[in-house]
Amino acid sequence: MSTAGPAREATPETGPGDSGAFGDFGDYLARLARERPDLVTLAESLSLAATVDRPLLRRARLRFVPRSTAGLEAELWFSPLVEAVGDRALLFSPEAAAALRARLAERPAAHRLAVRTLIDEAHARAPGIVRVCEDLLWADVAPAAVAETHLSRQVGRLLAAVADEGESGDDMGRWALYYLNRLPPGVRSRRDVWQVQVASAERLGTEPPENPHGHPPAVASAARALVHREVALGVRLLSDGLVLSRPPRPGDRVVRVTGGPRTRLDVRHLLSHVDEPRRIELREGDTAHLPFTVVQIFDREGNAVLHVAHPGATGEVAVAREPGGRARVAVLLPDGAIALHDDSGAETDRIPPGSGRRQPALSDEGQILTWRENGRPVVWDLPTMRELGGRAMLSDALLLRPVSGAGDPELWRLLPFHVTHHADAGRGTWVAAGTGGPVEIRAEDGSAFLLAPEAFTPEETPGLPPWSRGCVLAEVPWGAADVAGLPARLPALATAGLDGIVLTDAWPGADGALLELLPHARAMGLRLLVDVVGGSAHPADLLDHVRRLLDRGADGVRLSGGGGRLPPPADLGHLLAAYQDRALMVRLPTWPRSARRQTAATVSGAEEYVASVILHLAPDSQLSLPLPQPPDAGVTGRAAKRAAAFALSLPGSPALPLPLATAGALWPLLRQRRNQLALSRGDCEVIRADDSVLGLLRRHGDERVLCLVNMSGSEAGFAFGDEPPAGRPVDLLGEGRDLPRDRLPERVAVPGHGVRWFRLLAPAPDD
Repeated sequence: MSTAGPAREATPETGPGDSGAFGDFGDYLARLARERPDLVTLAESLSLAATVDRPLLRRARLRFVPRSTAGLEAELWFSPLVEAVGDRALLFSPEAAAALRARLAERPAAHRLAVRTLIDEAHARAPGIVRVCEDLLWADVAPAAVAETHLSRQVGRLLAAVADEGESGDDMGRWALYYLNRLPPGVRSRRDVWQVQVASAERLGTEPPENPHGHPPAVASAARALVHREVALGVRLLSDGLVLSRPPRPGDRVVRVTGGPRTRLDVRHLLSHVDEPRRIELREGDTAHLPFTVVQIFDREGNAVLHVAHPGATGEVAVAREPGGRARVAVLLPDGAIALHDDSGAETDRIPPGSGRRQPALSDEGQILTWRENGRPVVWDLPTMRELGGRAMLSDALLLRPVSGAGDPELWRLLPFHVTHHADAGRGTWVAAGTGGPVEIRAEDGSAFLLAPEAFTPEETPGLPPWSRGCVLAEVPWGAADVAGLPARLPALATAGLDGIVLTDAWPGADGALLELLPHARAMGLRLLVDVVGGSAHPADLLDHVRRLLDRGADGVRLSGGGGRLPPPADLGHLLAAYQDRALMVRLPTWPRSARRQTAATVSGAEEYVASVILHLAPDSQLSLPLPQPPDAGVTGRAAKRAAAFALSLPGSPALPLPLATAGALWPLLRQRRNQLALSRGDCEVIRADDSVLGLLRRHGDERVLCLVNMSGSEAGFAFGDEPPAGRPVDLLGEGRDLPRDRLPERVAVPGHGVRWFRLLAPAPDD
């Protein structure tokens, strides 16, 4: 496909500008037809072409103006009808082409058909976008000559080409935007044509086309969805709010959504006083910081009676002691405006922005608001929303004091946001104000992620990098053949939702292979750890080896016994402390000896394995879980997937063999483990061991997930005994057709070698 050259405007002396209305080609062509009829005839015969190449120009002249010379071609080439020319083709201006087609439509049907046939034959092998545009132009001139089903099919093929994977879809999108924008308005008003434009713009990350014809938003959403692909975003909850990154940064929690060059997200704070979310657009390389300011008021029983959440790092907050006034809460916003909220938390009014505002204060009854503006005291009457002159600043308003730690209410440490200020409002009422808190992120495809601040504190996990808690790794043997082909498999690992790789059997280590692999892993947002296996080497030499690995960029090491001596964990801990954000992992010993007599289908062995996991959990290192399968049972087929699902149901850091880690059957479990803090960070309790199905209850704060793992190859039912755990079950793996809406049944069926996970929404009665 040729590319047209730069545009060349018609001059008043030679073009339609003579009439004083540039672009009025109708009058110009009528005059030109009287003076140069052959030129107009030739131009008309080319008006159904999306682009006029030199061979088509020659064929049209010989067919419709046979007595002319080649000079007529040159005259058209340089005429005011042409908007742009290249080495091999010309383009009419859209206005000229429309006027020429209007004249062609008045010609006899046989002549119109001859023009159409000539262009069809000349462009039989032209790119699809050219032929689609020419079909649409022909339908605009002779609507009865083209079946609507044919047009819809052609445009549908074009839409599919734009949605195609790889660079071909990008190229088709560029050409579609170029050519479709030149079509007549009546043709562009077609819904399917507009969808192609929307999909092309979305694919290329350009501004969406205008919608003058009022197509429903759902039409645009459907078009954008066709070109969306899975996008990895990094999420980090800070004390003041949320940071979104594309691509994820080290230490981020990774969520996977669908999107294009622009990924659109709706972010809503779960304590917000309004349901309307905040729309965020992220391009490749973008990072968005979304701080939130939160205010809650509690009654004497500790129940929240008001909650407000504003986006942005707001200045200050004022609270009235008494309910029933014009405002219970006033929030100074980043732009200097002051938002007013009533007793329900709803925003009732907003004082326009101003500069230099500080120290807002509300009267006890919520009728007067004062603040300082560039040092000047301002007294505002809320019922009339007017400034009051001659009034003094409030001196006895409720003052929110900073949280000091000592002597502050324990309630603040339990709230789902970072409390920075609080106050006793009297009559048993308390006020808490702060930042951050739980948010919901919803993508265009409807997928949603609930994100809550971490319940862990640095004192609870000393020396343990946040990214390592509950991470899922793929085990890769440290052999030249294995490592050489690994970069090509890294995208599959990242797509599957794994956090990193652990290179096994790494002593003596091939440091060069590590250096080659690191940039590929970093590009995919994956961590890279190395096994340290006890052997004949002295522990001091192993310690030096670990130092070299960390110097070369390894994200951590994993201790594996291997029957030899290892450096003392304390020495390794001191060494890793000198490197920021590096993890020490300890590989769980093999299937407990007491359970080795048990077969893979016996739950009692699995129950002992869980006990071993809980026993080996330590606060200063992350426990790495090998595939939980008795050594003599083998790891193949559905049993291997069951073993992986079992590991993903446990605390610690599951390490899965590479082929199993990329198995599509595990992707739903990997994604849910990322989304549910109870699965990745929570504690673990065996609630009941049935004959074939093991039941585990995972908890993280108020979040609870029930895991049922069938250790046998046949479907089995899990009976809860006296009473199942309380709470409304949400089947996280999408198989909940057999569940009541409000509670777990007394018996749940689990397929052979299968696993089922249920989020229990209601808190347990004894919580």
